[in-house]
Amino acid sequence: MARIAFIGSTEIGTILARKLKGSGHKVMAFPWNDRTAESSTIDAIIRSEVVISLLSNEDQVKKLYLSQEGIIACAPQHLMMIDCSLISPKAAELIAATAAARDLIWLDAPYQGDIEEAQTGRLSFMVGASRTSFALANPLLLSMGRQIFHVGASGSGQAARICSNVRQAIVMAATAESLALGVKSGLDPLVLASIMQHSASDRLSLSAFKAKREETVKTAASGLLMGPLLNDLEIAMDCAQETQAFTPLGMMTRNLYLRHAYSQPDGNAASYSSIHQLFHEA
Repeated sequence: MARIAFIGSTEIGTILARKLKGSGHKVMAFPWNDRTAESSTIDAIIRSEVVISLLSNEDQVKKLYLSQEGIIACAPQHLMMIDCSLISPKAAELIAATAAARDLIWLDAPYQGDIEEAQTGRLSFMVGASRTSFALANPLLLSMGRQIFHVGASGSGQAARICSNVRQAIVMAATAESLALGVKSGLDPLVLASIMQHSASDRLSLSAFKAKREETVKTAASGLLMGPLLNDLEIAMDCAQETQAFTPLGMMTRNLYLRHAYSQPDGNAASYSSIHQLFHEA
């Protein structure tokens, strides 16, 4: 069993740390705050065999790993670091390369799923790393989730997560538009959703909707919030520009979510499935 330093204070992070403990690992939890990146805390963190981080944003991840007194600068050789935060592929590539220069193992392993899926062990992890590093990390990731995908080299895990979220956003927006068209055409939204769900291979977007009377549709809570989704959509459009990929649906969906977020009092904290309001209120 491994000695693990788990860094992060999100609700899902707390659940994952508890699952690692339940698998028999010795886990020391370090919540993220202004003192986490100080040398005394870093010294305690790097005494572990494995570091797992799940932080709120890219700036925190870079500070933790790349600062002059951060983990990579201070860690003993062969320390394995698994970052489950949601950051850009470029940042993941940079941190992995910096770690490799010091003979350290750093993997980008972002998760996909919500709190309920974390609690029931049904999260998916998409891993960017060498095959050797992936083989070392896989047993730990299986303690936290059910499906573990080795996507490719460093940064690939984040790229796969972003592509998946772009598709999810497009499907959700398309479903919202179709339901709104049906409601305005006089159809019962519950009946229409049942028809669509019966014929659709992807039921995720439809499961987010619940009917309320004939003229409106409400959404159930979702783990994917508009703030992180918009960030992913921006990164995806940057990647598309760099690679000259043709992404008209992604760009249009990004613009729709931006419009919806700006129209809400706290749009970034709303579920991405609330995009239905944009179509029903238009």
